[in-house]
Amino acid sequence: MIDGRAVRIARIRAGFQTQQEFARAVGCARNTISRAELGRGGTGILQRIADVLQVPPRALMDAPDDEAVETSGPSGINPRNGIPTGSLSEVAPTADEQAALSALRKLRPALRAKAIGYLTGLADGGGAEEAAALGAELAGKLAATEEAEEAQAAARKSKMRDSSA
Repeated sequence: MIDGRAVRIARIRAGFQTQQEFARAVGCARNTISRAELGRGGTGILQRIADVLQVPPRALMDAPDDEAVETSGPSGINPRNGIPTGSLSEVAPTADEQAALSALRKLRPALRAKAIGYLTGLADGGGAEEAAALGAELAGKLAATEEAEEAQAAARKSKMRDSSA
């Protein structure tokens, strides 16, 4: 059974602020993510969610009764997956992280993707050149996705106009 709370905390920790944003990354509908976060989702989507969150699928599953997780009080850390067992407010971004998120949200999507890629490259220990290359790659993928979505939307509009004529 999926541990909905673990999915939600891992999603937020990974930087996905909304279920919709996370659903796009996973490649499913928002309501699928909602069900998973409520612990009602099937395990069929679990591997894709775990892949996007870069955690083992087991970290997102309820522990069987014989593996009940002990915590050190209401704000313990689950030793299986490292996710806090306390309230979600405990994993809220710090002031610096919130300022960075706010700045990122103000950027155009392609520039945002480039900035995130750059930061990810730096966080992974890469130099500025490697980080810039990762940022450019991520921005390119986003641009290609946006172009494909725009082309699909234009095709749908054209098809609707043709069918109503």
